[in-house]
Amino acid sequence: MCCSFADEDTKVLITEIYVSMDFPQLTNNIKITHEILHNNAIRAINLNITARNWLVGFWIVEFEQNGEDRAQYGEKLLETIAKTISVRGLGTTILSQCRKFYLTYPNIGLEIEKYLHNIDLKIFQSASEKLQLPNNKDFNTVIDNKFQIFQTTSEKLPQVEPKRLFKNLSFSHFAELIYIEDPLKRIFYEIETIRGCWSVKELQRQMLL
Repeated sequence: MCCSFADEDTKVLITEIYVSMDFPQLTNNIKITHEILHNNAIRAINLNITARNWLVGFWIVEFEQNGEDRAQYGEKLLETIAKTISVRGLGTTILSQCRKFYLTYPNIGLEIEKYLHNIDLKIFQSASEKLQLPNNKDFNTVIDNKFQIFQTTSEKLPQVEPKRLFKNLSFSHFAELIYIEDPLKRIFYEIETIRGCWSVKELQRQMLL
């Protein structure tokens, strides 16, 4: 009997799990099971944080552009948001990064939309009904339209496939990459980070060379 734990990018297989086993096999099976599911849990957390922060950035920019009462907040918008929502890990600095993340990487929006649907379609549908956009716009339609605009304006630049970016880079990686203003230089570091499986510290080191 074998048990498979897989997603689109990584396929990990536990083989030779016996009903009758000796002690070394028992401890090996426990260790492998822990490592696989622990790593999958970390991976899921990273994807969720990336998706959350991109969406937070999306809402902020959408409000800045179309919010009915946006004028009264002005430069204190992020500070006011942080105080109002009072969510640990979403202070003014992170909100600013979320905004810049969305503006720098609008192309991963469709991947995030797909990911949210794949997690649990019912949960996402329920949540999407509560997501409020100006003029009763549909959330998914807005994301699709934003992506079409991005494709039109950036078609002359080489790009790393959005799926590879979303699946292979954590938000901590993106938080470093968003401050690289030169698109070609940023793409270089995206490619090398994915190819070399760079940690955030390694990415920071390479950017200083």
